[in-house]
Amino acid sequence: MDIKHLAELACLSLDPEEAELLAKDMECIEGMIGELPDIDGAVRPKAMELREDAVSQKYTRDQLLANAPKTTDGFIVIPETVV
Repeated sequence: MDIKHLAELACLSLDPEEAELLAKDMECIEGMIGELPDIDGAVRPKAMELREDAVSQKYTRDQLLANAPKTTDGFIVIPETVV
């Protein structure tokens, strides 16, 4: 692998020691990639298993609003964002 060319494409300036370390690292990475199993290209995603939507009332409005820092008339009051 041409590390100098790669560094040039990435707009990196490497001294010779850094280039040598990077070359060793890239060789290791290439070796790991070579060990990956081959894929025939016909990989299809598995169908998602969706759960049924079920309506349930776990909390009352007052319980939910109790967590808000400020409420008025049953609504959450937020700071004004547009002036």
